[in-house]
Parts: sequence; C-alpha cells; structure tokens
Amino acid sequence: GEMDPMYCKSENGPNRFREYVATLLKNEEANVSLALEKDIPVGYCITVIADYPPVLNKKRYAFITDMAVYPTHRRRGYGRALSQDAISRALSRGLDRIEMRVHSLNDPGIRFWNSMNFEEYVKVMYQDIH
Repeated sequence: GEMDPMYCKSENGPNRFREYVATLLKNEEANVSLALEKDIPVGYCITVIADYPPVLNKKRYAFITDMAVYPTHRRRGYGRALSQDAISRALSRGLDRIEMRVHSLNDPGIRFWNSMNFEEYVKVMYQDIH
C-alpha cells in the first residue's frame, strides 16, 4: 500500500491468498513457481495462460499475474530465475508471448523487467468511480 492505496492488503488477505493459490494449483492453465533458499520460500511467480480477443490473429499468451521476492532476498537472482522459469514454461506450451504489469511508480520493478527484455507497449488507465 505504500505506492498506491489500492495495494493495501485486506484483513483476511493471507488466507484468501492461500485459497487462491490452492485453486491455481488445480488449474492446468496456471503455474505457481517458488524460489527457495534452504527449502524456505523466498519468492514466487504466478503465471496463467490467457486469451486475446477473438478478432486478433494471436490467440493465446502467458501472463505473469504476480511475482514477488522478499525484500531481504532481492538482487540475488531469485526474480530472474522465477521470470526465466515462466518464460520457459510458456515456450514449452508453444506460446510466443509473455506479458505482465508493473506499477508505473515502481522504478525498481520497471528496471528489473527492462533488464529481462520486457518492453512497455500499453498503458493501463483507471478511474475510481463512486
């Protein structure tokens, strides 16, 4: 929530996240990868297979919905390994594109994804409505 109030965790966030991951683990169109240090999780990456609108030539792509590495374990190669794993899994499924979102104010995240050869191609716009 420091960067944007939208990202404040809900009171029951950890339990809801566990339920979400359990659902993903049963989904053949999703993958959850863990980065481990001495058998302790220090990061994760969630990737799903998504569909483009049917009017486009390109049909499917991989989408990294969430990736995080504990702050104490950043800049040690875990994020790179997780993202490379997501790319490898997408390629193994015959996909030729992977996408993700990074907050426009997350300069370290933007630098990381640029270092992984990701490019900006669309701006996500929003409006809070009441």
